[in-house]
This record gives sequence, structure tokens and C-alpha cells, in this order.
Amino acid sequence: MQEFIKKHCNTYVIFARFFPALFTALPFFVLWYFLSGNVQLEGLVSFILSIKIIGIEGLTLSFVLLYIYSLIIREISKFFQRQYFTGDKANGFPTTYLMTFADNSLSDSYKEKYRKFVSERFGFDLLNKEEEIADPSDAKKRLHEAAGFVRLDVKNGYLVLKHNVWFGLFRNLIGGTLVAMPVCIIGIFIGWHSVEDNKVLILILGFLFFLNLIVFLFRKPILKHNGEAYAKQLFSEFMNTNTEHND
Repeated sequence: MQEFIKKHCNTYVIFARFFPALFTALPFFVLWYFLSGNVQLEGLVSFILSIKIIGIEGLTLSFVLLYIYSLIIREISKFFQRQYFTGDKANGFPTTYLMTFADNSLSDSYKEKYRKFVSERFGFDLLNKEEEIADPSDAKKRLHEAAGFVRLDVKNGYLVLKHNVWFGLFRNLIGGTLVAMPVCIIGIFIGWHSVEDNKVLILILGFLFFLNLIVFLFRKPILKHNGEAYAKQLFSEFMNTNTEHND
């Protein structure tokens, strides 16, 4: 059991999977607390903290359920990731479109240097500006393939890992909102009709619904911003590493 925890509880899993799962499960914990007969706000935090995720001797049922839930919202989140980055009207992942000459986020000289390093490091040729104009589809395919080599080359550089965690965290939060918001609505309905002294319950669930709604409404710019931040850091560390090698 301890080996399973060590294997599956690295930095990425804890912050990019478990944190979104815990946050979007809060409406369920709040509803559970009030339905158990508690109406005091002071005891809510203690109740949530008392839910054991990892026991002294290994895994608990709470950990297993949270792990399964994190996988479910991850798959939901990947639907939006595919929609915005690989759909019919999408430009591809940021690691692809930011390096096209049609995109103005990075300078042409930076892109040319990137292509030079990719060719020298992996023996893989990317299209130049004229070739890209003639065949933009092939240019994107090659950039997408090159990004895979670059990720393996950079691996988990400190800042690359940090940006990857942020991207995973917000991506999985988006998927979790589709679970959290219905639970909030159901909880408010139950609180309105079945719970005495229900003002606190309704206010908390209403606030959580609002937070999740904000994340859901801004899902596209959130994914794009964090995806581009990750891509730029990946490029930067790759370029820096290869500049050092050349020196």
C-alpha cells in the first residue's frame, strides 16, 4: 500500500489531480455535514479536516474514492482540452501553434533558432517560413511531433514542471465544476426544503456554486493562458539547454 502511495502521489498528482478533486468535492462535504444534523459553521472546517485521506497503515476508502473521482474529472476536462486545442477549428496545442510563423507571439528569429536546435538535437527537420506557407498542415504536424521530442529532452525541469502542474490543476478544475455545480444546486434545494436553520448551508453552497461557475465560464482563456505559459517555459528551457551544449 505504501508503495502505491509513493508511486501515485508525486507533486503533479497531488496538486494537479487531488487538489481539484478536493475543491470540487467541497459541496458534497458541506451537504454531508449539514444533513448529519450539524448547523454550526465553526464545526464545518473540523469536519472536513477529519476526513482521512491516508491512514496510518495505508489507503483509506476516502483516498480510493478521491482517486477515482480525480480520474473521472480528468477525463471530463480532457474533453475541453481536445475541443479547444485539437478540434476542427483549433490551431493545435500551444507547443505547436506558438512556433508557427503565422503566430506573432514569438519572434521569427526565436522560431528559426528553435528549428535549428531541433534539427541538431534530434535530426528532425521542421519547415521554414516559405515551406510553412506552402504547406501549413505539414508544418503543424512536424511541430507537434517535435514537441514530443522536446518534452522528453527537457523532462521535469523545475519551472516546466511548475507550469505543467498549473495547467493540469486548472484543466481538472474545469472538469470538476460540472460535478460541483449540480451538487450545489441540489444541496440548495435540499437545504431550502429539508434543513432547519438552512441559511448558512445555502450561503456556503451558493458561494461555491459562484466560484465554480466563474471557472467554468472562463474555461477557454484559463486553458489557453496556462497552456501557453507551459509551452513558452518548455521552449525556453530547451533553448537554454542546447545553447549551453553548443557553448
